[in-house]
Amino acid sequence: MRLVLDILILIARLLIAIGDGVIFLASFIVTLPKHLRRRSEVTVYQIKKSKKYYLKRLKLVKLPKFPKISKPSTSLIRRKRGRPYIIPFYFKFKFFAIGTFVSFLFIFLPFLTFIFIQSLPDPRQLISQDIAQTTKIYDRDGRLLYQIYADQNRTMIPLSEIPDNLKKATIAFEDKNFYQTPGFDLMAILRSAISDLKGEPLQGGSTITQQLIKARLLSPERSIERKVKEVILSVWAGNIYSKNQILEMYLNQVPYGGTAWGIEAASQTYFGKHAKDLNLAESAFLAGLPQAPSIYSPYSGNPTRWKVRQREVLKRMIETRNISEEQAKEADREILTFKPPRNILHAPYFVMYVKDWLVQKYGINMVERGGLSVVTSIDLNTQGKAEDIVREEVENGGYLGIIMMGLREISM
Repeated sequence: MRLVLDILILIARLLIAIGDGVIFLASFIVTLPKHLRRRSEVTVYQIKKSKKYYLKRLKLVKLPKFPKISKPSTSLIRRKRGRPYIIPFYFKFKFFAIGTFVSFLFIFLPFLTFIFIQSLPDPRQLISQDIAQTTKIYDRDGRLLYQIYADQNRTMIPLSEIPDNLKKATIAFEDKNFYQTPGFDLMAILRSAISDLKGEPLQGGSTITQQLIKARLLSPERSIERKVKEVILSVWAGNIYSKNQILEMYLNQVPYGGTAWGIEAASQTYFGKHAKDLNLAESAFLAGLPQAPSIYSPYSGNPTRWKVRQREVLKRMIETRNISEEQAKEADREILTFKPPRNILHAPYFVMYVKDWLVQKYGINMVERGGLSVVTSIDLNTQGKAEDIVREEVENGGYLGIIMMGLREISM
Protein backbone atom coordinates (compact mmCIF):
# COMPACT_ATOMS: atom_id res chain seq x y z
CA MET A 1 0.00 0.00 0.00
CA ARG A 2 2.89 2.35 0.81
CA LEU A 3 4.44 1.73 -2.61
CA VAL A 4 1.14 2.54 -4.34
CA LEU A 5 0.88 5.85 -2.43
CA ASP A 6 4.46 6.80 -3.35
CA ILE A 7 3.76 6.09 -7.01
CA LEU A 8 0.56 8.17 -6.89
CA ILE A 9 2.42 11.09 -5.28
CA LEU A 10 5.13 10.93 -7.94
CA ILE A 11 2.53 10.87 -10.73
CA ALA A 12 0.71 13.82 -9.15
CA ARG A 13 3.93 15.86 -8.99
CA LEU A 14 4.73 15.09 -12.62
CA LEU A 15 1.22 16.09 -13.69
CA ILE A 16 1.44 19.34 -11.72
CA ALA A 17 4.79 20.15 -13.37
CA ILE A 18 3.30 19.44 -16.80
CA GLY A 19 0.31 21.64 -15.97
CA ASP A 20 2.56 24.52 -14.88
CA GLY A 21 4.51 24.23 -18.14
CA VAL A 22 1.31 24.30 -20.20
CA ILE A 23 0.04 27.37 -18.31
CA PHE A 24 3.37 29.19 -18.81
CA LEU A 25 3.39 28.39 -22.52
CA ALA A 26 -0.21 29.56 -22.91
CA SER A 27 0.49 32.83 -21.07
CA PHE A 28 3.59 33.46 -23.23
CA ILE A 29 1.59 32.94 -26.43
CA VAL A 30 -1.14 35.29 -25.20
CA THR A 31 1.24 38.13 -24.22
CA LEU A 32 3.66 37.85 -27.18
CA PRO A 33 1.62 40.06 -29.61
CA LYS A 34 1.41 42.81 -26.98
CA HIS A 35 5.20 42.94 -26.56
CA LEU A 36 5.75 43.00 -30.31
CA ARG A 37 3.29 45.87 -30.75
CA ARG A 38 5.19 47.92 -28.18
CA ARG A 39 8.45 47.44 -30.08
CA SER A 40 6.80 48.56 -33.32
CA GLU A 41 6.12 52.03 -31.84
CA VAL A 42 9.86 52.84 -31.69
CA THR A 43 11.58 53.84 -34.96
CA VAL A 44 14.99 52.23 -35.22
CA TYR A 45 17.83 53.68 -37.28
CA GLN A 46 21.23 52.25 -38.08
CA ILE A 47 24.17 54.59 -38.82
CA LYS A 48 27.10 53.30 -40.77
CA LYS A 49 30.32 54.12 -38.94
CA SER A 50 32.26 56.07 -41.53
CA LYS A 51 33.39 59.72 -41.82
CA LYS A 52 32.38 59.82 -45.50
CA TYR A 53 28.72 59.41 -44.69
CA TYR A 54 26.68 62.36 -43.52
CA LEU A 55 23.47 62.33 -41.60
CA LYS A 56 21.43 62.27 -44.81
CA ARG A 57 22.90 58.83 -45.50
CA LEU A 58 21.00 57.37 -42.55
CA LYS A 59 19.30 54.14 -43.47
CA LEU A 60 15.97 53.01 -42.02
CA VAL A 61 15.77 49.40 -40.84
CA LYS A 62 12.17 48.29 -41.07
CA LEU A 63 10.62 45.85 -38.61
CA PRO A 64 7.86 43.42 -39.56
CA LYS A 65 4.55 45.14 -40.10
CA PHE A 66 2.00 45.02 -37.30
CA PRO A 67 -1.42 46.56 -37.03
CA LYS A 68 -1.14 50.28 -36.38
CA ILE A 69 -1.90 51.35 -32.87
CA SER A 70 -3.78 54.61 -32.79
CA LYS A 71 -3.01 55.33 -29.18
CA PRO A 72 -0.63 54.07 -26.49
CA SER A 73 -1.67 50.97 -24.58
CA THR A 74 -3.33 51.23 -21.20
CA SER A 75 -0.37 49.57 -19.53
CA LEU A 76 2.06 52.15 -21.02
CA ILE A 77 -0.06 55.09 -19.90
CA ARG A 78 -0.35 53.64 -16.38
CA ARG A 79 3.40 53.09 -16.16
CA LYS A 80 4.09 56.70 -17.24
CA ARG A 81 1.66 57.98 -14.62
CA GLY A 82 3.16 55.73 -11.97
CA ARG A 83 0.01 53.69 -11.49
CA PRO A 84 -0.04 49.86 -11.19
CA TYR A 85 -1.21 47.96 -14.23
CA ILE A 86 -4.48 46.05 -13.66
CA ILE A 87 -4.77 42.75 -15.54
CA PRO A 88 -8.03 42.67 -17.54
CA PHE A 89 -10.73 40.27 -16.40
CA TYR A 90 -10.77 38.26 -19.63
CA PHE A 91 -7.06 37.47 -19.19
CA LYS A 92 -7.71 36.26 -15.65
CA PHE A 93 -10.65 34.17 -16.82
CA LYS A 94 -8.59 32.71 -19.68
CA PHE A 95 -5.78 31.63 -17.34
CA PHE A 96 -8.30 30.26 -14.84
CA ALA A 97 -10.09 28.23 -17.55
CA ILE A 98 -6.82 26.84 -18.93
CA GLY A 99 -5.55 25.95 -15.47
CA THR A 100 -8.84 24.29 -14.52
CA PHE A 101 -8.93 22.23 -17.72
CA VAL A 102 -5.31 21.10 -17.41
CA SER A 103 -5.76 20.21 -13.72
CA PHE A 104 -8.89 18.19 -14.47
CA LEU A 105 -7.28 16.43 -17.44
CA PHE A 106 -3.97 15.51 -15.82
CA ILE A 107 -4.80 15.31 -12.09
CA PHE A 108 -8.46 14.82 -11.19
CA LEU A 109 -9.44 12.60 -14.14
CA PRO A 110 -6.63 10.05 -13.55
CA PHE A 111 -7.38 10.10 -9.83
CA LEU A 112 -11.12 9.50 -10.37
CA THR A 113 -10.33 6.74 -12.86
CA PHE A 114 -8.05 5.08 -10.32
CA ILE A 115 -10.78 5.25 -7.63
CA PHE A 116 -13.39 3.85 -10.06
CA ILE A 117 -11.18 0.92 -11.07
CA GLN A 118 -10.39 0.17 -7.42
CA SER A 119 -14.14 -0.22 -6.75
CA LEU A 120 -14.53 -2.90 -9.45
CA PRO A 121 -14.57 -6.61 -8.56
CA ASP A 122 -11.47 -8.56 -9.52
CA PRO A 123 -11.99 -10.73 -12.67
CA ARG A 124 -9.70 -13.33 -11.10
CA GLN A 125 -12.73 -14.20 -8.94
CA LEU A 126 -14.21 -15.95 -11.98
CA ILE A 127 -11.92 -18.88 -11.14
CA SER A 128 -10.89 -18.32 -7.52
CA GLN A 129 -14.37 -17.55 -6.20
CA ASP A 130 -16.38 -20.52 -4.93
CA ILE A 131 -18.97 -21.59 -7.49
CA ALA A 132 -21.99 -23.44 -6.16
CA GLN A 133 -22.13 -27.03 -7.40
CA THR A 134 -24.69 -29.75 -6.81
CA THR A 135 -24.11 -32.55 -4.31
CA LYS A 136 -25.16 -35.94 -5.72
CA ILE A 137 -26.04 -39.11 -3.83
CA TYR A 138 -25.64 -42.44 -5.69
CA ASP A 139 -26.43 -46.05 -4.92
CA ARG A 140 -23.70 -48.71 -4.85
CA ASP A 141 -23.92 -49.16 -8.66
CA GLY A 142 -23.61 -45.45 -9.48
CA ARG A 143 -27.30 -44.74 -10.09
CA LEU A 144 -28.40 -41.26 -9.03
CA LEU A 145 -30.65 -41.20 -5.97
CA TYR A 146 -30.91 -37.48 -5.20
CA GLN A 147 -29.39 -34.06 -5.92
CA ILE A 148 -28.88 -31.42 -3.22
CA TYR A 149 -28.46 -27.73 -4.09
CA ALA A 150 -29.57 -24.36 -2.74
CA ASP A 151 -30.82 -22.49 -5.82
CA GLN A 152 -28.39 -23.41 -8.60
CA ASN A 153 -28.15 -26.94 -9.94
CA ARG A 154 -24.69 -27.01 -11.51
CA THR A 155 -22.08 -29.60 -12.48
CA MET A 156 -18.78 -28.25 -13.82
CA ILE A 157 -17.25 -30.02 -16.83
CA PRO A 158 -14.12 -29.22 -18.88
CA LEU A 159 -14.35 -27.71 -22.36
CA SER A 160 -13.08 -30.97 -23.86
CA GLU A 161 -16.32 -32.72 -22.78
CA ILE A 162 -18.53 -30.15 -24.52
CA PRO A 163 -19.38 -31.07 -28.14
CA ASP A 164 -18.10 -28.85 -30.96
CA ASN A 165 -21.63 -28.31 -32.28
CA LEU A 166 -22.65 -26.70 -28.99
CA LYS A 167 -19.56 -24.45 -28.92
CA LYS A 168 -20.14 -23.36 -32.52
CA ALA A 169 -23.86 -22.80 -31.94
CA THR A 170 -23.21 -20.67 -28.85
CA ILE A 171 -20.55 -18.54 -30.55
CA ALA A 172 -22.58 -18.12 -33.75
CA PHE A 173 -25.69 -17.01 -31.89
CA GLU A 174 -24.25 -15.03 -28.98
CA ASP A 175 -20.99 -13.56 -30.28
CA LYS A 176 -19.88 -14.41 -33.82
CA ASN A 177 -16.69 -12.31 -33.43
CA PHE A 178 -15.81 -13.92 -30.10
CA TYR A 179 -12.24 -14.82 -31.08
CA GLN A 180 -11.56 -11.39 -32.67
CA THR A 181 -13.02 -8.86 -30.20
CA PRO A 182 -11.12 -7.60 -27.11
CA GLY A 183 -14.05 -8.50 -24.84
CA PHE A 184 -16.68 -6.07 -26.12
CA ASP A 185 -18.16 -5.16 -29.51
CA LEU A 186 -18.48 -1.38 -29.92
CA MET A 187 -20.71 -1.58 -33.00
CA ALA A 188 -23.07 -4.04 -31.30
CA ILE A 189 -23.33 -1.73 -28.27
CA LEU A 190 -24.13 1.25 -30.52
CA ARG A 191 -26.77 -0.74 -32.44
CA SER A 192 -28.37 -1.81 -29.18
CA ALA A 193 -28.38 1.78 -27.85
CA ILE A 194 -29.94 3.16 -31.05
CA SER A 195 -32.65 0.48 -31.03
CA ASP A 196 -33.38 1.25 -27.38
CA LEU A 197 -33.71 4.99 -28.14
CA LYS A 198 -36.06 4.28 -31.05
CA GLY A 199 -38.24 2.09 -28.85
CA GLU A 200 -37.56 -0.97 -30.98
CA PRO A 201 -37.24 -4.48 -29.51
CA LEU A 202 -34.05 -4.89 -27.52
CA GLN A 203 -31.08 -6.28 -29.41
CA GLY A 204 -28.23 -8.16 -27.82
CA GLY A 205 -25.20 -5.91 -27.52
CA SER A 206 -23.21 -8.02 -25.08
CA THR A 207 -20.43 -10.40 -26.00
CA ILE A 208 -19.92 -13.79 -24.37
CA THR A 209 -17.32 -12.22 -22.07
CA GLN A 210 -19.73 -9.44 -21.05
CA GLN A 211 -22.51 -11.94 -20.32
CA LEU A 212 -20.15 -13.96 -18.14
CA ILE A 213 -19.10 -10.83 -16.23
CA LYS A 214 -22.73 -9.77 -15.78
CA ALA A 215 -23.79 -13.21 -14.54
CA ARG A 216 -20.92 -13.71 -12.10
CA LEU A 217 -19.62 -10.33 -10.92
CA LEU A 218 -22.25 -7.62 -11.46
CA SER A 219 -25.89 -6.99 -10.62
CA PRO A 220 -28.54 -7.40 -13.36
CA GLU A 221 -29.65 -3.72 -13.23
CA ARG A 222 -29.77 -1.72 -16.48
CA SER A 223 -27.70 1.46 -16.11
CA ILE A 224 -24.89 3.31 -17.86
CA GLU A 225 -22.59 2.82 -14.86
CA ARG A 226 -23.08 -0.97 -14.92
CA LYS A 227 -22.48 -1.05 -18.68
CA VAL A 228 -19.20 0.87 -18.27
CA LYS A 229 -18.11 -1.53 -15.52
CA GLU A 230 -19.10 -4.47 -17.72
CA VAL A 231 -16.94 -3.23 -20.63
CA ILE A 232 -13.91 -2.48 -18.41
CA LEU A 233 -14.11 -5.86 -16.67
CA SER A 234 -14.55 -7.65 -20.01
CA VAL A 235 -11.33 -6.14 -21.38
CA TRP A 236 -9.60 -6.88 -18.08
CA ALA A 237 -10.76 -10.52 -18.12
CA GLY A 238 -9.67 -10.82 -21.75
CA ASN A 239 -6.12 -9.94 -20.69
CA ILE A 240 -6.15 -12.55 -17.89
CA TYR A 241 -7.85 -15.55 -19.52
CA SER A 242 -7.65 -17.15 -22.94
CA LYS A 243 -10.73 -17.26 -25.18
CA ASN A 244 -11.20 -20.99 -24.52
CA GLN A 245 -11.08 -20.42 -20.76
CA ILE A 246 -13.74 -17.72 -21.05
CA LEU A 247 -15.93 -19.98 -23.22
CA GLU A 248 -15.58 -22.84 -20.72
CA MET A 249 -16.54 -20.59 -17.79
CA TYR A 250 -19.49 -19.21 -19.75
CA LEU A 251 -20.90 -22.62 -20.64
CA ASN A 252 -20.52 -23.80 -17.03
CA GLN A 253 -21.88 -20.74 -15.25
CA VAL A 254 -24.76 -19.14 -17.20
CA PRO A 255 -28.43 -20.03 -16.47
CA TYR A 256 -30.37 -22.30 -18.83
CA GLY A 257 -33.73 -22.10 -17.10
CA GLY A 258 -35.15 -23.05 -13.71
CA THR A 259 -32.44 -24.27 -11.39
CA ALA A 260 -30.26 -25.53 -14.26
CA TRP A 261 -27.00 -23.57 -14.33
CA GLY A 262 -24.32 -24.64 -16.76
CA ILE A 263 -24.54 -26.85 -19.82
CA GLU A 264 -24.21 -30.20 -18.00
CA ALA A 265 -27.15 -29.49 -15.68
CA ALA A 266 -29.16 -28.15 -18.64
CA SER A 267 -28.47 -31.27 -20.69
CA GLN A 268 -29.56 -33.50 -17.80
CA THR A 269 -32.65 -31.35 -17.11
CA TYR A 270 -34.01 -31.19 -20.66
CA PHE A 271 -32.74 -34.42 -22.25
CA GLY A 272 -31.59 -36.68 -19.40
CA LYS A 273 -28.13 -37.15 -20.93
CA HIS A 274 -24.60 -35.85 -20.51
CA ALA A 275 -23.55 -32.75 -22.45
CA LYS A 276 -20.94 -34.72 -24.41
CA ASP A 277 -23.76 -36.81 -25.95
CA LEU A 278 -25.76 -33.87 -27.37
CA ASN A 279 -26.41 -33.80 -31.13
CA LEU A 280 -26.73 -30.76 -33.41
CA ALA A 281 -30.49 -30.25 -32.92
CA GLU A 282 -30.20 -30.44 -29.13
CA SER A 283 -27.14 -28.16 -29.13
CA ALA A 284 -28.97 -25.54 -31.21
CA PHE A 285 -31.89 -25.64 -28.77
CA LEU A 286 -29.69 -25.17 -25.69
CA ALA A 287 -27.58 -22.42 -27.32
CA GLY A 288 -30.70 -20.26 -27.66
CA LEU A 289 -31.74 -20.47 -24.00
CA PRO A 290 -29.37 -18.26 -21.92
CA GLN A 291 -30.73 -14.88 -23.14
CA ALA A 292 -34.31 -15.68 -22.08
CA PRO A 293 -34.62 -19.21 -20.63
CA SER A 294 -38.11 -18.71 -19.18
CA ILE A 295 -39.51 -17.61 -22.56
CA TYR A 296 -37.98 -20.33 -24.73
CA SER A 297 -38.29 -23.22 -22.28
CA PRO A 298 -40.40 -26.14 -23.59
CA TYR A 299 -42.05 -26.28 -20.17
CA SER A 300 -43.42 -22.70 -20.41
CA GLY A 301 -46.91 -21.61 -21.45
CA ASN A 302 -46.02 -21.42 -25.16
CA PRO A 303 -44.25 -24.69 -26.03
CA THR A 304 -43.60 -23.69 -29.69
CA ARG A 305 -41.32 -20.70 -29.09
CA TRP A 306 -38.29 -22.91 -28.58
CA LYS A 307 -38.63 -24.20 -32.15
CA VAL A 308 -38.48 -20.67 -33.58
CA ARG A 309 -35.43 -20.00 -31.44
CA GLN A 310 -33.76 -23.21 -32.55
CA ARG A 311 -34.22 -22.24 -36.20
CA GLU A 312 -32.66 -18.83 -35.52
CA VAL A 313 -29.60 -20.54 -34.05
CA LEU A 314 -29.31 -22.90 -37.03
CA LYS A 315 -29.62 -19.93 -39.41
CA ARG A 316 -26.76 -18.13 -37.62
CA MET A 317 -24.65 -21.28 -37.86
CA ILE A 318 -25.22 -21.34 -41.63
CA GLU A 319 -24.29 -17.64 -41.93
CA THR A 320 -21.05 -18.23 -40.02
CA ARG A 321 -20.34 -21.33 -42.17
CA ASN A 322 -20.27 -23.72 -39.22
CA ILE A 323 -22.80 -26.06 -40.83
CA SER A 324 -24.31 -26.55 -44.27
CA GLU A 325 -27.93 -25.93 -45.22
CA GLU A 326 -28.51 -29.68 -45.47
CA GLN A 327 -27.28 -30.21 -41.91
CA ALA A 328 -29.54 -27.40 -40.70
CA LYS A 329 -32.58 -28.87 -42.46
CA GLU A 330 -31.86 -32.30 -41.02
CA ALA A 331 -31.55 -30.86 -37.49
CA ASP A 332 -34.75 -28.86 -37.98
CA ARG A 333 -36.67 -32.00 -38.98
CA GLU A 334 -35.47 -33.92 -35.93
CA ILE A 335 -38.12 -34.31 -33.21
CA LEU A 336 -36.71 -33.49 -29.79
CA THR A 337 -37.90 -35.53 -26.82
CA PHE A 338 -37.78 -33.54 -23.60
CA LYS A 339 -37.45 -35.14 -20.22
CA PRO A 340 -40.51 -34.58 -17.98
CA PRO A 341 -39.77 -31.90 -15.36
CA ARG A 342 -39.44 -33.74 -12.09
CA ASN A 343 -37.04 -34.02 -9.18
CA ILE A 344 -35.19 -37.30 -8.80
CA LEU A 345 -35.77 -38.82 -5.38
CA HIS A 346 -35.29 -42.55 -4.84
CA ALA A 347 -35.39 -44.20 -1.42
CA PRO A 348 -36.52 -40.93 0.19
CA TYR A 349 -36.19 -41.95 3.86
CA PHE A 350 -32.70 -43.29 3.37
CA VAL A 351 -31.65 -40.29 1.26
CA MET A 352 -32.91 -37.80 3.87
CA TYR A 353 -31.00 -39.74 6.53
CA VAL A 354 -27.83 -39.43 4.42
CA LYS A 355 -28.44 -35.71 3.86
CA ASP A 356 -28.85 -35.05 7.60
CA TRP A 357 -25.66 -36.98 8.28
CA LEU A 358 -23.76 -34.93 5.68
CA VAL A 359 -25.05 -31.64 7.13
CA GLN A 360 -23.91 -32.63 10.63
CA LYS A 361 -20.47 -33.66 9.37
CA TYR A 362 -19.69 -30.97 6.74
CA GLY A 363 -22.21 -28.16 7.33
CA ILE A 364 -25.17 -27.01 5.24
CA ASN A 365 -23.08 -24.66 3.05
CA MET A 366 -20.74 -27.45 1.95
CA VAL A 367 -23.63 -29.84 1.30
CA GLU A 368 -25.64 -27.34 -0.80
CA ARG A 369 -22.72 -25.71 -2.66
CA GLY A 370 -19.71 -28.01 -2.39
CA GLY A 371 -20.48 -30.45 -5.21
CA LEU A 372 -19.98 -33.58 -3.08
CA SER A 373 -20.27 -36.98 -4.73
CA VAL A 374 -21.68 -39.49 -2.23
CA VAL A 375 -21.69 -43.23 -3.01
CA THR A 376 -23.77 -45.26 -0.56
CA SER A 377 -24.01 -48.99 0.12
CA ILE A 378 -27.70 -49.18 -0.81
CA ASP A 379 -28.81 -51.24 -3.81
CA LEU A 380 -31.66 -49.43 -5.55
CA ASN A 381 -33.26 -52.60 -6.94
CA THR A 382 -33.21 -54.36 -3.57
CA GLN A 383 -34.47 -51.18 -1.89
CA GLY A 384 -37.37 -50.97 -4.33
CA LYS A 385 -38.40 -54.58 -3.64
CA ALA A 386 -38.14 -54.02 0.11
CA GLU A 387 -40.35 -50.91 -0.11
CA ASP A 388 -42.95 -52.87 -2.11
CA ILE A 389 -43.00 -55.59 0.56
CA VAL A 390 -43.37 -53.00 3.33
CA ARG A 391 -46.21 -51.32 1.45
CA GLU A 392 -48.07 -54.60 1.00
CA GLU A 393 -47.61 -55.58 4.65
CA VAL A 394 -48.81 -52.18 5.86
CA GLU A 395 -51.87 -52.42 3.64
CA ASN A 396 -52.54 -55.91 5.04
CA GLY A 397 -52.13 -54.68 8.59
CA GLY A 398 -48.74 -56.29 9.14
CA TYR A 399 -45.47 -54.72 10.31
CA LEU A 400 -41.85 -55.15 9.30
CA GLY A 401 -38.87 -53.41 10.83
CA ILE A 402 -36.49 -52.41 8.09
CA ILE A 403 -33.00 -51.24 9.05
CA MET A 404 -31.48 -49.12 6.31
CA MET A 405 -27.97 -49.81 5.16
CA GLY A 406 -25.18 -47.32 5.84
CA LEU A 407 -22.74 -45.27 3.83
CA ARG A 408 -20.02 -46.97 1.90
CA GLU A 409 -17.96 -44.08 0.48
CA ILE A 410 -17.94 -40.30 0.29
CA SER A 411 -15.79 -38.64 -2.37
CA MET A 412 -15.24 -34.91 -2.82
